[in-house]
Amino acid sequence: MRRSEDVAFVESDERVALLDLAALQDPPVVLSGTAAHIWRLLDGSRTLDEVVAHLAVEYAVEPHVISPDVQRFVADLTRRGLVQAYDTNTPEGTSND
Repeated sequence: MRRSEDVAFVESDERVALLDLAALQDPPVVLSGTAAHIWRLLDGSRTLDEVVAHLAVEYAVEPHVISPDVQRFVADLTRRGLVQAYDTNTPEGTSND
């Protein structure tokens, strides 16, 4: 998973504000807490399973406990066009689109 190239974002210690430049009619999205942390992990260097595993270690829970919530959250970001899946078997992780 990685952030969409059309998304501009500003980070602070506690929050991340996202603006989809391809959909300026949509209001900005502000993420905080765990949501902001997940956003930071969606940098294109990890699969969704790796994001879940990282969070599970960090929050000392089993991956199967948090996986459904993380998957729902990332699916919502994907539906909004803020993140996209990529194929790690293609050159430079190009999009599946």
